[in-house]
Amino acid sequence: MRALQGQDLAPIGRIDLGDDADNVRVDEARNRVLVGYGRGSLAVIDPVGLSKTADIRLKAHPEGFQIDETGTQAFVNVPDAREISVVDLATGATRSLPTQGAGSNFPMAINGAAHRVLVVFRSPPTLMALSSQDGHVMANSETCRDADDVFVDRKRGRVYVSCGQGVVDVLEGDEAGYRRLARVPTVPGARTSLYGPELDRLFVAVRAGSNEPAAIWMFDCGGSERIGGFGEFHPEALHRLKLSGLADQHLGKVGVNAPIAGFVRVGQRRAPNRFAEPHVIKLGGLGR
Repeated sequence: MRALQGQDLAPIGRIDLGDDADNVRVDEARNRVLVGYGRGSLAVIDPVGLSKTADIRLKAHPEGFQIDETGTQAFVNVPDAREISVVDLATGATRSLPTQGAGSNFPMAINGAAHRVLVVFRSPPTLMALSSQDGHVMANSETCRDADDVFVDRKRGRVYVSCGQGVVDVLEGDEAGYRRLARVPTVPGARTSLYGPELDRLFVAVRAGSNEPAAIWMFDCGGSERIGGFGEFHPEALHRLKLSGLADQHLGKVGVNAPIAGFVRVGQRRAPNRFAEPHVIKLGGLGR
Protein backbone atom coordinates (compact mmCIF):
# COMPACT_ATOMS: atom_id res chain seq x y z
CA MET A 1 0.00 0.00 0.00
CA ARG A 2 1.37 3.42 -0.99
CA ALA A 3 0.55 6.72 0.71
CA LEU A 4 0.62 9.86 -1.43
CA GLN A 5 0.47 13.53 -0.53
CA GLY A 6 -2.99 14.80 -1.46
CA GLN A 7 -1.80 18.10 -2.92
CA ASP A 8 0.70 16.86 -5.50
CA LEU A 9 0.58 13.03 -5.26
CA ALA A 10 4.17 12.94 -3.98
CA PRO A 11 4.91 9.60 -2.26
CA ILE A 12 5.17 9.83 1.53
CA GLY A 13 5.23 6.19 2.61
CA ARG A 14 4.68 2.54 1.83
CA ILE A 15 3.22 -0.32 3.85
CA ASP A 16 3.92 -3.90 2.75
CA LEU A 17 0.79 -6.01 3.17
CA GLY A 18 1.54 -9.08 1.09
CA ASP A 19 -0.42 -10.44 -1.84
CA ASP A 20 -3.53 -9.10 -3.53
CA ALA A 21 -4.23 -5.86 -1.70
CA ASP A 22 -7.59 -4.69 -2.98
CA ASN A 23 -10.24 -2.32 -1.61
CA VAL A 24 -9.54 0.53 0.82
CA ARG A 25 -11.97 2.21 3.24
CA VAL A 26 -11.52 4.96 5.84
CA ASP A 27 -12.85 4.20 9.32
CA GLU A 28 -13.40 7.84 10.29
CA ALA A 29 -14.85 7.04 13.73
CA ARG A 30 -11.56 5.41 14.78
CA ASN A 31 -9.16 7.42 12.63
CA ARG A 32 -7.84 4.40 10.78
CA VAL A 33 -7.81 2.83 7.32
CA LEU A 34 -8.99 -0.68 6.43
CA VAL A 35 -7.48 -2.58 3.48
CA GLY A 36 -8.70 -5.95 2.20
CA TYR A 37 -5.85 -8.23 1.17
CA GLY A 38 -4.34 -11.70 1.05
CA ARG A 39 -6.11 -14.97 1.75
CA GLY A 40 -8.52 -13.45 4.23
CA SER A 41 -7.73 -10.26 6.13
CA LEU A 42 -8.66 -6.65 6.65
CA ALA A 43 -5.48 -4.79 7.55
CA VAL A 44 -5.92 -1.99 10.09
CA ILE A 45 -3.68 0.94 9.12
CA ASP A 46 -2.63 3.90 11.26
CA PRO A 47 -2.75 6.79 8.73
CA VAL A 48 -0.57 9.02 10.91
CA GLY A 49 2.23 6.58 11.66
CA LEU A 50 1.73 4.80 8.31
CA SER A 51 1.93 1.37 9.87
CA LYS A 52 -0.24 -1.73 10.13
CA THR A 53 -1.53 -2.10 13.67
CA ALA A 54 -3.72 -5.21 13.39
CA ASP A 55 -5.42 -7.75 11.13
CA ILE A 56 -9.10 -8.70 11.17
CA ARG A 57 -9.28 -12.30 10.01
CA LEU A 58 -11.81 -13.55 7.45
CA LYS A 59 -12.49 -16.96 5.90
CA ALA A 60 -11.09 -16.07 2.46
CA HIS A 61 -9.92 -13.15 0.33
CA PRO A 62 -12.13 -10.06 0.76
CA GLU A 63 -13.51 -8.29 -2.27
CA GLY A 64 -15.77 -5.22 -2.04
CA PHE A 65 -16.56 -4.04 1.48
CA GLN A 66 -18.22 -1.02 3.08
CA ILE A 67 -18.56 0.58 6.50
CA ASP A 68 -22.22 1.02 7.44
CA GLU A 69 -24.02 4.28 8.18
CA THR A 70 -23.47 3.94 11.94
CA GLY A 71 -19.72 3.45 11.60
CA THR A 72 -19.88 0.43 13.93
CA GLN A 73 -19.65 -2.44 11.47
CA ALA A 74 -18.29 -3.36 8.06
CA PHE A 75 -19.94 -5.63 5.51
CA VAL A 76 -17.43 -7.64 3.48
CA ASN A 77 -17.91 -9.69 0.32
CA VAL A 78 -16.06 -13.01 0.66
CA PRO A 79 -16.95 -14.81 -2.58
CA ASP A 80 -14.63 -17.81 -2.12
CA ALA A 81 -16.46 -18.60 1.13
CA ARG A 82 -19.83 -17.86 -0.54
CA GLU A 83 -20.76 -15.42 2.18
CA ILE A 84 -20.98 -11.83 3.32
CA SER A 85 -19.03 -11.22 6.52
CA VAL A 86 -20.16 -8.65 9.07
CA VAL A 87 -17.31 -7.22 11.15
CA ASP A 88 -17.78 -5.48 14.48
CA LEU A 89 -15.29 -2.63 14.11
CA ALA A 90 -14.92 -2.12 17.85
CA THR A 91 -14.04 -5.72 18.72
CA GLY A 92 -13.02 -7.30 15.41
CA ALA A 93 -15.58 -10.08 15.88
CA THR A 94 -17.20 -11.43 12.71
CA ARG A 95 -20.41 -13.18 11.73
CA SER A 96 -21.66 -14.45 8.40
CA LEU A 97 -24.68 -13.73 6.23
CA PRO A 98 -25.79 -16.34 3.69
CA THR A 99 -25.89 -15.42 0.01
CA GLN A 100 -29.18 -17.18 -0.76
CA GLY A 101 -27.42 -19.55 -3.18
CA ALA A 102 -25.88 -16.75 -5.27
CA GLY A 103 -22.12 -16.64 -5.86
CA SER A 104 -19.25 -14.42 -7.01
CA ASN A 105 -20.25 -11.41 -4.93
CA PHE A 106 -17.68 -8.75 -5.76
CA PRO A 107 -19.05 -5.16 -5.69
CA MET A 108 -20.86 -3.62 -2.73
CA ALA A 109 -22.35 -0.24 -1.81
CA ILE A 110 -24.15 1.21 1.20
CA ASN A 111 -27.36 3.23 1.09
CA GLY A 112 -27.26 4.61 4.60
CA ALA A 113 -30.49 6.60 4.37
CA ALA A 114 -32.43 3.44 3.47
CA HIS A 115 -30.36 1.20 5.80
CA ARG A 116 -29.50 -1.05 2.85
CA VAL A 117 -26.37 -2.93 1.86
CA LEU A 118 -26.28 -3.46 -1.92
CA VAL A 119 -24.38 -6.53 -3.08
CA VAL A 120 -24.01 -7.50 -6.74
CA PHE A 121 -23.45 -11.16 -7.65
CA ARG A 122 -22.11 -12.49 -10.94
CA SER A 123 -23.67 -15.93 -10.61
CA PRO A 124 -26.45 -15.32 -11.35
CA PRO A 125 -26.20 -11.60 -12.23
CA THR A 126 -28.21 -10.19 -9.35
CA LEU A 127 -28.42 -7.04 -7.25
CA MET A 128 -29.36 -8.02 -3.70
CA ALA A 129 -30.36 -5.46 -1.06
CA LEU A 130 -29.89 -6.47 2.57
CA SER A 131 -30.85 -4.65 5.74
CA SER A 132 -27.80 -3.06 7.37
CA GLN A 133 -29.59 -3.46 10.70
CA ASP A 134 -30.29 -7.20 10.79
CA GLY A 135 -29.01 -8.60 7.47
CA HIS A 136 -32.32 -9.85 6.05
CA VAL A 137 -32.85 -9.71 2.28
CA MET A 138 -35.01 -6.75 1.34
CA ALA A 139 -35.00 -7.00 -2.47
CA ASN A 140 -33.50 -8.82 -5.47
CA SER A 141 -33.14 -7.55 -9.02
CA GLU A 142 -31.54 -8.91 -12.19
CA THR A 143 -28.57 -6.90 -13.45
CA CYS A 144 -25.78 -6.99 -16.03
CA ARG A 145 -23.13 -9.71 -16.28
CA ASP A 146 -19.60 -9.58 -14.83
CA ALA A 147 -20.29 -6.70 -12.41
CA ASP A 148 -17.31 -5.10 -10.73
CA ASP A 149 -18.54 -1.83 -9.21
CA VAL A 150 -21.82 -0.48 -7.83
CA PHE A 151 -22.66 3.00 -6.55
CA VAL A 152 -25.64 4.76 -4.99
CA ASP A 153 -26.72 8.14 -6.39
CA ARG A 154 -28.55 9.38 -3.30
CA LYS A 155 -29.68 12.60 -4.93
CA ARG A 156 -31.71 10.79 -7.59
CA GLY A 157 -32.46 7.49 -5.89
CA ARG A 158 -30.47 5.60 -8.53
CA VAL A 159 -27.97 2.76 -8.50
CA TYR A 160 -25.18 2.44 -11.10
CA VAL A 161 -23.68 -1.00 -11.85
CA SER A 162 -20.69 -1.24 -14.21
CA CYS A 163 -20.17 -4.61 -15.87
CA GLY A 164 -17.60 -6.36 -18.04
CA GLN A 165 -20.51 -7.26 -20.30
CA GLY A 166 -19.89 -3.81 -21.74
CA VAL A 167 -22.72 -1.85 -20.14
CA VAL A 168 -23.66 0.28 -17.16
CA ASP A 169 -27.03 -0.60 -15.65
CA VAL A 170 -28.97 2.32 -14.19
CA LEU A 171 -31.56 1.23 -11.64
CA GLU A 172 -34.15 3.06 -9.58
CA GLY A 173 -34.79 1.99 -6.01
CA ASP A 174 -37.82 2.35 -3.79
CA GLU A 175 -39.30 0.55 -0.81
CA ALA A 176 -40.47 -2.33 -3.02
CA GLY A 177 -37.16 -2.98 -4.77
CA TYR A 178 -35.27 -1.94 -7.90
CA ARG A 179 -36.15 -1.60 -11.56
CA ARG A 180 -33.81 -0.96 -14.46
CA LEU A 181 -34.16 2.45 -16.06
CA ALA A 182 -31.47 2.05 -18.69
CA ARG A 183 -28.67 -0.17 -19.94
CA VAL A 184 -25.98 2.16 -21.25
CA PRO A 185 -23.38 0.65 -23.64
CA THR A 186 -19.69 1.00 -22.86
CA VAL A 187 -16.98 -1.42 -24.07
CA PRO A 188 -16.68 -5.16 -23.30
CA GLY A 189 -14.35 -5.61 -20.34
CA ALA A 190 -14.91 -2.07 -19.02
CA ARG A 191 -16.12 -2.93 -15.56
CA THR A 192 -14.04 -0.76 -13.18
CA SER A 193 -15.72 2.55 -12.33
CA LEU A 194 -15.98 5.37 -9.81
CA TYR A 195 -18.95 7.61 -9.04
CA GLY A 196 -18.14 11.14 -7.85
CA PRO A 197 -21.24 12.72 -6.30
CA GLU A 198 -19.43 16.03 -5.89
CA LEU A 199 -18.79 16.17 -9.63
CA ASP A 200 -22.01 14.39 -10.65
CA ARG A 201 -19.98 12.07 -12.85
CA LEU A 202 -19.53 8.33 -13.27
CA PHE A 203 -16.04 7.39 -14.52
CA VAL A 204 -15.54 4.07 -16.33
CA ALA A 205 -12.08 2.65 -17.12
CA VAL A 206 -11.92 1.37 -20.71
CA ARG A 207 -9.08 -0.92 -21.67
CA ALA A 208 -7.04 -0.40 -24.83
CA GLY A 209 -8.33 -1.97 -28.03
CA SER A 210 -6.69 -2.76 -31.35
CA ASN A 211 -7.30 0.77 -32.64
CA GLU A 212 -7.97 2.75 -29.47
CA PRO A 213 -5.76 3.57 -26.46
CA ALA A 214 -6.92 2.99 -22.91
CA ALA A 215 -9.24 5.75 -21.73
CA ILE A 216 -11.58 6.83 -18.97
CA TRP A 217 -15.15 7.53 -20.06
CA MET A 218 -17.14 10.08 -18.09
CA PHE A 219 -20.90 9.85 -17.75
CA ASP A 220 -22.82 12.99 -16.82
CA CYS A 221 -25.35 11.90 -14.20
CA GLY A 222 -27.11 15.28 -14.17
CA GLY A 223 -30.47 16.21 -15.61
CA SER A 224 -33.74 15.86 -13.82
CA GLU A 225 -33.62 16.38 -10.07
CA ARG A 226 -36.74 14.30 -9.47
CA ILE A 227 -36.12 11.20 -7.36
CA GLY A 228 -39.08 9.21 -8.63
CA GLY A 229 -41.02 8.80 -11.85
CA PHE A 230 -38.12 8.39 -14.22
CA GLY A 231 -39.28 7.91 -17.78
CA GLU A 232 -37.75 6.25 -20.79
CA PHE A 233 -34.02 6.72 -21.32
CA HIS A 234 -33.17 9.18 -24.10
CA PRO A 235 -29.47 9.15 -25.04
CA GLU A 236 -28.04 12.59 -25.65
CA ALA A 237 -25.13 13.84 -27.74
CA LEU A 238 -21.77 12.19 -27.25
CA HIS A 239 -19.08 14.71 -26.38
CA ARG A 240 -15.35 14.57 -25.80
CA LEU A 241 -13.67 16.49 -23.04
CA LYS A 242 -9.93 16.83 -22.61
CA LEU A 243 -9.02 16.25 -19.00
CA SER A 244 -6.54 18.27 -17.01
CA GLY A 245 -4.62 16.95 -14.05
CA LEU A 246 -1.34 15.37 -13.06
CA ALA A 247 0.71 12.82 -14.95
CA ASP A 248 1.15 9.39 -13.45
CA GLN A 249 4.82 9.90 -12.60
CA HIS A 250 4.26 8.79 -8.98
CA LEU A 251 1.70 6.04 -9.58
CA GLY A 252 3.56 3.94 -12.10
CA LYS A 253 1.69 1.89 -14.67
CA VAL A 254 -1.96 1.52 -13.65
CA GLY A 255 -4.01 -1.40 -14.95
CA VAL A 256 -7.58 -0.82 -16.09
CA ASN A 257 -8.90 -3.31 -13.55
CA ALA A 258 -7.30 -1.51 -10.61
CA PRO A 259 -9.60 0.69 -8.52
CA ILE A 260 -9.95 4.25 -9.83
CA ALA A 261 -8.61 6.00 -6.75
CA GLY A 262 -9.10 9.64 -7.73
CA PHE A 263 -10.88 11.83 -10.18
CA VAL A 264 -9.02 11.07 -13.39
CA ARG A 265 -5.54 12.27 -12.52
CA VAL A 266 -3.77 9.44 -14.32
CA GLY A 267 -2.04 10.01 -17.65
CA GLN A 268 -1.14 7.46 -20.32
CA ARG A 269 2.26 5.82 -20.43
CA ARG A 270 2.35 5.78 -24.22
CA ALA A 271 2.22 9.60 -24.26
CA PRO A 272 3.77 11.05 -21.06
CA ASN A 273 2.07 14.15 -19.68
CA ARG A 274 -0.75 13.82 -22.22
CA PHE A 275 -4.21 12.77 -21.19
CA ALA A 276 -6.88 10.63 -22.76
CA GLU A 277 -9.92 12.34 -24.20
CA PRO A 278 -12.73 10.19 -22.80
CA HIS A 279 -16.31 10.33 -23.85
CA VAL A 280 -18.82 12.28 -21.82
CA ILE A 281 -22.21 10.61 -22.09
CA LYS A 282 -25.11 12.39 -20.44
CA LEU A 283 -27.58 10.36 -18.40
CA GLY A 284 -29.81 13.35 -17.71
CA GLY A 285 -32.48 12.09 -20.13
CA LEU A 286 -33.69 9.70 -17.45
CA GLY A 287 -35.85 12.45 -16.01
CA ARG A 288 -37.71 13.40 -19.14
